[in-house]
Amino acid sequence: MSAGIFIGTIIFIGIGIGVTVWLKGVVTKATKNLSDLNDNLLLMYVSVVSGTIQFWLLWFCMYMHQLNPIITPFRGHE
Repeated sequence: MSAGIFIGTIIFIGIGIGVTVWLKGVVTKATKNLSDLNDNLLLMYVSVVSGTIQFWLLWFCMYMHQLNPIITPFRGHE
């Protein structure tokens, strides 16, 4: 695995953890009914994890396509 992919993956994991911690505080403060807190936190966790995985997959595909382009540029005068 290349160093760029590894570093990018670590960055995405860090962003996912940071957003999860931040949103846990926001959801906990915004939920007035404590019986709904677990449902709201579960929805938040699922949303953050799935969103982080989807954004990572988008970034990974774009990164890989830039490493090995399908159409290579060429220099030449016709």
